[in-house]
Amino acid sequence: MSYYQKVQFGCGLCAPAGWLNLDSTPTLLLARLPLSRSIASICLKSRLAESGSSNWQILNNLKNTRARYGDIIRGLPLPSGSVRQLYSSHVIEHLPLAATQKALRECHRLLASDGLFRLVVPNLRYFIDRYVYASDHDHDIKAAISFCLDSGMGSPAWGPLWGRIRGDRHHLMHDASSISSLLREAGFSDVRPAKYADSKYDFSAVETPERWCEPENIGFECRR
Repeated sequence: MSYYQKVQFGCGLCAPAGWLNLDSTPTLLLARLPLSRSIASICLKSRLAESGSSNWQILNNLKNTRARYGDIIRGLPLPSGSVRQLYSSHVIEHLPLAATQKALRECHRLLASDGLFRLVVPNLRYFIDRYVYASDHDHDIKAAISFCLDSGMGSPAWGPLWGRIRGDRHHLMHDASSISSLLREAGFSDVRPAKYADSKYDFSAVETPERWCEPENIGFECRR
């Protein structure tokens, strides 16, 4: 694999030009199959129209994704210290703890001495606070169910087929303390809370305000 200074892993179908966009879920396989892409595009178009979503870019990416296969847990075929900008959006919550630790160690290996690693995940504290308020203040008898569904830790049934293909299940939720601790354990330094578009490097091609919306999400930036 060629040398890249900008790498995004767990990209799904968000694969902008100028970045090495890597994914290891069946979504990438689906995107490589013309008939499956057409069917998925029709299904998604209907779903997005019903939800009022403006994220039509996913339809174009289904048909013409630039993503390549790459598994951050098993390791990426890139030289150590070769990546100047490393990005992860809503990925590590889908990994068990041991896999998360392994993935972050691989991120540390990849990052250049002057590089920055940015990541954003759902904020467990936000969902807990909502649960406590709904249970104690509103006396909502279904507060626990809502907590599991809203946080992605549970599903009303088996979940939509598309969600299962993408690997939507959340294995491990995080708060600011757990993310900070995991990053430092992996060897990162200068770990700081981050907000949308507040980096000195340009991450605009991969960052979207919806994925960084607070308080339901938390972001971090760190150095090797």
